[in-house]
Amino acid sequence: MNIIETYPKIEFDIKPDEIQGLIDNHFIDKELNLKTDITSKLKDSLTKLLYAMVWKNGDLKKIKHIIKGIQNAKEDSDDQNDALVFYQFGKYLTKASGQPIIDQHVIRAFAVYRTKEDNEISSLRKLSTSKKADKSLIDEYKKWLCSEEITDELNKNQNIPTTLIKLLSHWERQ
Repeated sequence: MNIIETYPKIEFDIKPDEIQGLIDNHFIDKELNLKTDITSKLKDSLTKLLYAMVWKNGDLKKIKHIIKGIQNAKEDSDDQNDALVFYQFGKYLTKASGQPIIDQHVIRAFAVYRTKEDNEISSLRKLSTSKKADKSLIDEYKKWLCSEEITDELNKNQNIPTTLIKLLSHWERQ
């Protein structure tokens, strides 16, 4: 699998006011779910295709976590305790500083990277990153990305978070 072809760089951002516009125009309800009558409002072919894919995969309810992440991108502390990968992806989509993409592979690889004990590695490889317990590990990862351990030279390159994710994800799967 070529990870760059599978996950090309996202060139756009989504701001909280755009989400508010979707709420104001009745595409999203107060619980941040897509409204059940949304399909009658979809006009362009690309939007219809993407909605169909999300619907077919049974992922319509997951969108609310991405939306919540977009709305909370600038908040350091929050009450999100589930669907952390989707929630963090929403934060990433705003392009707010310090909000990387994460997934279970990256967080597990980070956990293995920072451990000093060989006997912990097998249990760390079983982390799910979807539970409240993994929230602190995600926070540690985000702090590490902004730390001196990641050199200034690397931080100057805007592609580094994406590249680092690809490297960690590839390494963890080995």
